[in-house]
Amino acid sequence: MFYQIVDFLVHRDLADEYVPSTDEFKHPDEVLKMMTAIIVC
Repeated sequence: MFYQIVDFLVHRDLADEYVPSTDEFKHPDEVLKMMTAIIVC
């Protein structure tokens, strides 16, 4: 889970097109809460 979030944050500023991981999140609610906390801060 943490790897996918960090991967997204690293690649969002790059010129290359982001290719998301094919791994499924086991705890999607927690992922959304964490991303919200990162964006709000």
